[in-house]
Amino acid sequence: MIDSFQAEWTDAQWEAVYYYEKEGTYQKAAEKLNIAFQNVEKRCKAAKWKEVELAEKTINNLIKDFILVEGE
Repeated sequence: MIDSFQAEWTDAQWEAVYYYEKEGTYQKAAEKLNIAFQNVEKRCKAAKWKEVELAEKTINNLIKDFILVEGE
């Protein structure tokens, strides 16, 4: 799922997601990119970043749970 989303991302979406994650807010990311914060938000939404982030966290939690169960 994650790969299928990311395969469709534009360079602008990659850039928006990168700076949003690095800076922590749309406003700070926008300052780095010299664009309006609304455009960073739109790019992240178009990239389905919240869905990707949730999927990554879910996968990481499942892996952690599996490791704990296997380690018992």
